[in-house]
Amino acid sequence: VEADGTLRRVPLQRRHCEELIPSFDLALYRLARAAGLPVAELPPPGEFLINYRGGPKTFPWIPYHRVVQGEVPPETFQGKIVLVGPTSAILQDVYSTPFARARTMPGVEIHANALETLLGGLAVREAPRWLSTAVALAAAIAGAWLVVRLRALRALAASAGLWAALAAATFLAFSVWGVWFRFTAVTLALLLGYGAAVV
Repeated sequence: VEADGTLRRVPLQRRHCEELIPSFDLALYRLARAAGLPVAELPPPGEFLINYRGGPKTFPWIPYHRVVQGEVPPETFQGKIVLVGPTSAILQDVYSTPFARARTMPGVEIHANALETLLGGLAVREAPRWLSTAVALAAAIAGAWLVVRLRALRALAASAGLWAALAAATFLAFSVWGVWFRFTAVTLALLLGYGAAVV
């Protein structure tokens, strides 16, 4: 879980004493590959960003008691990878994710998202921090320059347009190429550059 309380990434392995132990998701990936399922190449060693498909219940939930009581036909699970786990918030295995705020995503569905990310080769790539810093610095300078060049009100409209263009580029990079760019720093830099010049 990251500093803002959101779970975005999981490790492929953990070191215990001198031994590297595969994560649950990596172990399932290896089982799927051994069973002949089509799998993508693994991301580089270390942690990987989960490419979430959505919020809770994006993957089908089937209550365990219905399976035990024979209410669910066996062919429902044919050719599927089935994860069994708790979904009740009472059991404390719930987390906040980019698609589920206030700790509403069960850990078992986070594993489902992580496994799909690994099997499909869909891991999100993080833009280098130096690039985010450089764009934020450029946005701050642009915000101040617009005030000097156009005066406050016109500069505000131009800054809003610049922000919208950067937001669209960020969204495009994520949705098309799977690149996650830290946009909050750019937004704050643009606001501070504009605000400081106006003051």
